[in-house]
Amino acid sequence: MKTNFKKTLLSVLLVLVMVFGTISVIAYADSSWGPGTYKVTTGISMRSTPEVPTEDPSSNKIGTVTKDATVIVTEIQDGWGHTSFKDLTGWVSMDYLEFVSFDMSVPISNYYVNCDVLNIRSQVNLNSTVRGTADYGTVVTVNRTRQDGWVNITVDGVTGWVMKKYLIQRYESDMDKDITFSSCVTKSNANLRTGPDKVYNTRMVIPEGSELVISKILDGFAFTSFENTLGWVSLELLEYKSTNELQTFHPFTRSIMFTAGDGAVYAKGIDISKWNGTDIDWPLLKESGIDFIIMRLGTTKGIDSSFETYYEAAKAVGIDVGGYFYTYSTTVKGAQKDAELCLQWLKGKQMEYPIYFDIEDPTLINLSKTTCTNMCTTFCDTLLDGGWYPGVYTMADWWSSKLDYNALGTKYESWIARVNSKTVSSQCSPSGSYDYASQFGMYQWNWCGRITAISGGKTDVDLDVVYKDYPSIIKDMKLNGYDGTPSRNLFVKKNYGDADNNEKINMSDVVYMQKAVAKLVELSGAEMVLADVNCDEAVTMDDVVSVQQYIANLKKAFAVG
Repeated sequence: MKTNFKKTLLSVLLVLVMVFGTISVIAYADSSWGPGTYKVTTGISMRSTPEVPTEDPSSNKIGTVTKDATVIVTEIQDGWGHTSFKDLTGWVSMDYLEFVSFDMSVPISNYYVNCDVLNIRSQVNLNSTVRGTADYGTVVTVNRTRQDGWVNITVDGVTGWVMKKYLIQRYESDMDKDITFSSCVTKSNANLRTGPDKVYNTRMVIPEGSELVISKILDGFAFTSFENTLGWVSLELLEYKSTNELQTFHPFTRSIMFTAGDGAVYAKGIDISKWNGTDIDWPLLKESGIDFIIMRLGTTKGIDSSFETYYEAAKAVGIDVGGYFYTYSTTVKGAQKDAELCLQWLKGKQMEYPIYFDIEDPTLINLSKTTCTNMCTTFCDTLLDGGWYPGVYTMADWWSSKLDYNALGTKYESWIARVNSKTVSSQCSPSGSYDYASQFGMYQWNWCGRITAISGGKTDVDLDVVYKDYPSIIKDMKLNGYDGTPSRNLFVKKNYGDADNNEKINMSDVVYMQKAVAKLVELSGAEMVLADVNCDEAVTMDDVVSVQQYIANLKKAFAVG
């Protein structure tokens, strides 16, 4: 009796495995993946349209595909697959195809991204893991296309799924004609468009006489940025100035200023300390195009002897300023004392740029990643409690090995130092291949800039670019001496929380995000990035609550709507 029961049970299990195994293969091949390589299980008709006409079933039949033939299906629609066999191209029923593999030889098409930030996902699902991102204008390779609007792409070694509506096709005639960082001036008012053609929408109008830096040309249009906005401008509206020489527009006599990593540069500046001396022509520095100065406030050992002089001089000529504190501390308690010193030196001052915790000294190299990260958090929280807009500065290798960027970069401002030393002309040249605009607010790209206003251009100066309008952010939040005394975690960064992308964070964002949580609207690409306030790769009620709290705190602390 027991033996018969076991045999029966095994038989039932075997049948279930066979049934569900077959079902899962069909679903896997047809619904989940779509295009691929298939084997024909029986002789089938190929049709010109994906259907069997009711009145005359043979009217759209164009030929026959033989049994055991291998075909490549490039598109699936309502149970029909689009394929080719010998000299025929048309539609065949997927009911008579057996899935083989996804390694098919579908013709590769080149596209470029047509939204600010495109998420590359692991699956055909807006809630799946984001494997990477691609910025506006990035060229991607499309591997295969699904009928539901999703495409599989590869960019910079990352392969995943995106919505095709965020891509624009590039044809062979449009391949880049590189003109590395050339300078131009608009001959008249020029439309900054979302794509390289007059059919694309206008993002904004660039006034006549505006100075632009262009990094690529595509089919008669130039890729550029203006007022922190990326887009395309017709070459017909531009007057060429020079290639790789932009000294006309700013003061660096031995360098090239550029849109670092194709990110939209908001402002260009320098950072200085007592080591830059006192031979500074401040009015000339202002006239030469310096937008901001980040000055060393001091170190764990004491105030920088030039800080007060630099601050008064910069303010006198109208140059925006920020500061940094160089730490020698090796403990969280030491970082707390650093912050308290910093707050003493900042009393009575106003600054338009963040105050950064500079953590890079070799004596700290043996500290753990947790300790270094906690030191930064303690310093920044203390600064914020005191009413100052905080950030962290260090070198690229420290950001990756000694600090937890996910814990710091999404909570405070971040400033990265990396200089390309592999050029023939100079060991200090812009590192244009690095894209830091999407991660860091400020980029220190050169340690050997020369500026006539500083020691007659005979000494080296650190050069920086920023990707955010810090003066507006700080003044709007009433920080850095602009009448505010906020509490910790008061604010949501301006690059998150603005779910409806109208450059304001208000109740309309709360409503928009609530709809997204309830799946009444579907977010993707840049929308998903903006709405994901806590950066956990999903839009949930946690994000909604964060924005609600932000609005409540603003009204309470600053009496603004």
